[in-house]
Amino acid sequence: MTTIYISNAIRSHYTSAERIIELINTAPITEGIERIEFSAEQLAGQFAAQGYVESGEGEYRPATSDDIEAYLDGLRDDGAQFHYPTAIEHGLKVAAAMLESDE
Repeated sequence: MTTIYISNAIRSHYTSAERIIELINTAPITEGIERIEFSAEQLAGQFAAQGYVESGEGEYRPATSDDIEAYLDGLRDDGAQFHYPTAIEHGLKVAAAMLESDE
C-alpha cells in the first residue's frame, strides 16, 4: 500500500483560488515535522481530488481522469503551472484514498 500525503496548505486554503495558485506556482513546498515536500503536481492533483470528493460524486462512483481534469482545467486557466498528466495521476490516487477513508 502506498502512503498518500495530504498538504495541509491546500486543505486549509481550498476556497481561495488565488492562494492555491500561488502555492502551486511556488512549489515545491515543505510541510510538517516530517518535512514532506509537495510538488506542483501533487498540490494541483490534491486540489482536484478535494473538489471531486466534496462535490458528492464520489458517493456514486470512483473519480475518472475527466473528473480530475475538470478541476485542473480551471487551475491552469487561472495561471497555475504544473505537469498536467502527473497532476491527473496524483489526483486520481488522492481521490481514491479520500473516498476509501470515508467508507
